Parts: sequence; C-alpha cells; structure tokens
Amino acid sequence: VTEMHAAAAGGVKLLDELLQWALVQSGSMTFLPEHVNLSEVTAEVFELASIQAATKHLYLVDNVSENLKAFADRRMVATILRNLVTNAIKFTKPGGLVKVSASKGDQFATITVADSGVGLLQQDIDKLFRIDVKPTDIGVDSSGKGTGLGLILCDEFVRRNGGTIAARSVFGQGAEFTFTLPLSSPH
Repeated sequence: VTEMHAAAAGGVKLLDELLQWALVQSGSMTFLPEHVNLSEVTAEVFELASIQAATKHLYLVDNVSENLKAFADRRMVATILRNLVTNAIKFTKPGGLVKVSASKGDQFATITVADSGVGLLQQDIDKLFRIDVKPTDIGVDSSGKGTGLGLILCDEFVRRNGGTIAARSVFGQGAEFTFTLPLSSPH
C-alpha cells in the first residue's frame, strides 16, 4: 500500500510539474507579483512536507524571519520551495536535517534550502537546471531520482521573478540550494 501511495503521489507530482511547465512555456501562466511573507510560505511547505519528513525521521528547521517579505508571485515561490524541500527530504538519510533560512540584502532576499543528505559532485552540480540532461546522468545512484523537471521549473520561476538560483555541495555532506527574490517592485 505504501509503495502504491508513493507511486500515485509521484505521478500526481509529475503531472503538476508538466502542467506548470506547459503553462509557463505557452505564456498562459499569469504572473502576479506581490509582497509575499516568506515565513508563511515556508510554514505552508513544511506542513505539506511534514508527513514525508516524519516517515524518514528527518528534522525540518525553519530559520526564516517572520517579517521578511519579497516581491514575487506567491504560487511560484511556493512551487520553488516545495520542490527544493521535497528534493532535500528525498536525498537525506533517516535522522537527517532539512533547513530553510533566509536573509535580507539591499535589493534581494536570499533563501537557502540546506540538507544533510548525500550531496552532489561538482560535475553533477554543473548539470542541474538543464533540460538537456537526464536525471540518470546525475549522481552515482539512479534510484530515487525524479524527472529533473522540478529543478528546471524552479529555475524558470526564479528567473521569472527576477532572481537567480544556484547549488553548492560537498559530496557526502549535503547540499544547499540558494535562490534570490527581489525585495520590492522594480518600478
């Protein structure tokens, strides 16, 4: 039953990502930037991820200040965080840690999703966010890999909101995905 539930959930996630990707590519997805409370979005994402994290006995740590806001599309920010947190949980061993933190710069908020998981090799980091690279071409173990579309969607949504996204890792010591969002409207 657990394997069937996981397979069904994976199928739903893939369909959601494909739909969002198609909407972005066709220009049909409306872009509605507003002042978004990043702590609220993180709390919502953690609430959705709590069962998945509890199953693996992972600690979810929210280090996002309650009053930090970015000027971005709330749905896109939620999708970015959900994908990054879900990936962090997927690649972290039981008893590990997934932490979201954020800081305020002059013009951008910087949000980091860090984990104590398996990490990535530098040559694999260079392959992330690329639609021409298959997930099986990344890492030493192909089990548990998704479609790779989630990270591509994250990259698309971050850029659409005027930010940047990057990854860094020490293999065997976890990974950090950091993205930026503007603090205010460019106008």
